[in-house]
Amino acid sequence: MGMSMFARGFKLPHWAGFAGILALLLVLAGCVPDPGFRAGMHNRNARTSAVYMTFGLKLNPSFISQLKTPADVSAADLRDFYDDQQFYTTFYRNGNWTRAGELTFQTLKNAESEGLRAEDYLPVGMLRRASLAGSNPQQSDVWLTAGLMAYAEDVRQGRYNPEARNIGPDLLREGIERADFGVFLASLPPQGRSYRGLRDVLGGAVGPVSNARKKQLAVNMERLRWDHEPFGAPRDLRVNIPSQTLEVFEDGLLVRSMSVVVGRSSRKTPVMQDQIVSLKFSPDWTPTRSIVQEDYLNQAQADPAYFDQKGWQVYLDGERTTSASIDWTAVDLDKVTVRQPSGASNALGGVRFSLTNNRAIYLHDTNAHSLFDEPKRLFSSGCVRVEDASWLAHWIMGGQPVAMSMEQVQANMALGTPKNKRLSRALPVSISYLTVWVDGANHLHWEEDVYGHDKRLASKMRFPPSWGT
Repeated sequence: MGMSMFARGFKLPHWAGFAGILALLLVLAGCVPDPGFRAGMHNRNARTSAVYMTFGLKLNPSFISQLKTPADVSAADLRDFYDDQQFYTTFYRNGNWTRAGELTFQTLKNAESEGLRAEDYLPVGMLRRASLAGSNPQQSDVWLTAGLMAYAEDVRQGRYNPEARNIGPDLLREGIERADFGVFLASLPPQGRSYRGLRDVLGGAVGPVSNARKKQLAVNMERLRWDHEPFGAPRDLRVNIPSQTLEVFEDGLLVRSMSVVVGRSSRKTPVMQDQIVSLKFSPDWTPTRSIVQEDYLNQAQADPAYFDQKGWQVYLDGERTTSASIDWTAVDLDKVTVRQPSGASNALGGVRFSLTNNRAIYLHDTNAHSLFDEPKRLFSSGCVRVEDASWLAHWIMGGQPVAMSMEQVQANMALGTPKNKRLSRALPVSISYLTVWVDGANHLHWEEDVYGHDKRLASKMRFPPSWGT
């Protein structure tokens, strides 16, 4: 089913330009502006400060610090923000609420459209209003400023993100410098197609959504705010763990979709943004210490010649040795390296797609293609096995200055000795965990929470009251 994508944008009057002209006229006329105005002209944002001091209301710093607000903003950040504008109101000027103020009010009231709670940004009494008309200007201005500061941070990088940074004040400073405040507000959420698709579904683009589904959508939108998908990249790959699929995009259009095998529950594939920097044809494989310990140590302890019989290479303290010469019941595995040579039986198959992370996670071919016939494909140790590695390698090389034919790709995959091909143009890869997603063909999918990530995140989140408990 198709998804209608939309963009929001508004145009504001260029008050900053007017204020600058006014200041210049005052100087030319020999007039002396009030001290606050003059101080503002030396502010790092002279034009913006002049606007507030000419048209805004003066606020008492203690009033700002003591006013209770539902927004999760520190009193120090709020006070510092107002200090930058000489404690003049942000959205109330010349006896009226600005268009930017009304846009902010409506954006915060409609936070539910982003899977967030309006009650986390504005007092309930204020949310009952249809507009700002008639509201207390000083009090409401502080609530709006604090609310937008918190909302900007939450919708940009996630409200429950354990790695979130304090970016709200800087985002708001950026916004008030913009000529078009509506465009600024619309730019705050992630701009990738996955996020926009989920937001459209939450908004009813494909029909009514139950409260349980709304919560599932909100959880996945929150997760997408933590790790923004590639946006505007000419080529990129997108892996979704719950669906065990890989999508290939070029110029924003879906080129191919294929099945993948991802990590089992005990060795979960991590969510990450990375990039493919090289292809290793006919790769060898060096399992991590944990894989050696959990998957092979028992066999080696039962038969010390185990790796020799498999044709694998063994190194002790960096020196080549035999498996049979090692006491596997007592050896320090940190001193041991085990390597599986290239070949038809190699676990990585004919090609490895190397990423930049330090967790030994990458995409690769496999010698166990029968697993792609399984309806649920959670079998790997964390890496992503791709169904059609030769096609993917050929497509990736087609985006390089020197391409490779399919025949060349297949020949390199069957070499029997490793051959590394560095990419001159790295390829973005996103590995996501979306239990509800819109694919490249605009089809909506609901998936099983295979790792329990949704359940854990949902237990920490607060949802809009209208969605029920």
